[in-house]
Amino acid sequence: MPPRSAIDRSRALTLTGITACLALSPGLAAAGSYNASASCDASGVVSVSWTYYEDPVYPSGHPEWVGYDVLRHSLDHCEPDARVNATTFARTPGLTQSYVYTETPAASGITYEYRVIMVDASHNQLFLGFPECDLCSSQAFASCPQYSGPITQGALQNIGGMLFVQPCATGCFQSFYLSAPWPPELNAYVGTGTAIRFYGTATCGTVEGCALAVSRYDVAGCDATPARHPTWGALKAIYG
Repeated sequence: MPPRSAIDRSRALTLTGITACLALSPGLAAAGSYNASASCDASGVVSVSWTYYEDPVYPSGHPEWVGYDVLRHSLDHCEPDARVNATTFARTPGLTQSYVYTETPAASGITYEYRVIMVDASHNQLFLGFPECDLCSSQAFASCPQYSGPITQGALQNIGGMLFVQPCATGCFQSFYLSAPWPPELNAYVGTGTAIRFYGTATCGTVEGCALAVSRYDVAGCDATPARHPTWGALKAIYG
């Protein structure tokens, strides 16, 4: 093994090379991102919010990208997404813009998943990668009253010190990892196969998938909870 000083010099040269590359590629610093969020207020209105940052010096381009549509489906039915906005939320290239979509849900006590997608003039979804969208997350979840409907249902598993919910195999729920600190009583259910209904706030857009801050939970069965398209991030291959 080379002496420590040689390793340190090698690392310094590597970092210098990376810095030089970034300096020669200013557009790489202009990566855009957005993360949708949703909540229900005291009057029973759901608000779906998102902000997209765009550097005016290095705009993302893509003239076919005209704006955003909001899609929705309820988690108690394995139904396709439906567009809920009549008019696309317009994008102005080169500007940072914030958006809010509001509605009163058709039913109380049911969690709805909303997806904010980039679209062209014909409402076709656009899949833009880096730098236009770096770790962008379109998903948001809400129920009215707040936390009245479960956000997922399934059994807990420990993967590398993180607790993941493996959704029931016959329903519309997806997997989440639990944000720390979670209720310590949940540790007793890890690896037992016991199905649990989870209520709380979800935050998506990380490498691992979507994080769930648990507000409350109750023990349930799996027969009435079919599973839709689990989102596992980098770990989705583990569960196929």
